[in-house]
Amino acid sequence: MITDLDIRERAEILGGRTYDAVGPYEKIIGFATFEFDPTNPANKNITDLDKAPTNANGMVEARANFYVFQPVNPDDRADVAILEVVNRGNKTLFNKLNRW
Repeated sequence: MITDLDIRERAEILGGRTYDAVGPYEKIIGFATFEFDPTNPANKNITDLDKAPTNANGMVEARANFYVFQPVNPDDRADVAILEVVNRGNKTLFNKLNRW
């Protein structure tokens, strides 16, 4: 479960240029904090979760960075997200999208 979002940066990108019929885009960069229940059977495949330190609620906390691109105008958003889970912070999705 996500327990906190720490937004560090929010800014218009590409100098406010539009993409097709959609207006300008913005980027949102920050950190998400999660809690995992080490006793929940659904979490049994998370390596060594049962050995990690727990908080006052008995949950294991984790933190991950996130990077969002979205149209500035909420009416231009399609309620669709493409999620890339990366290892060691190497973003590859944009290169792949540019090939399509």
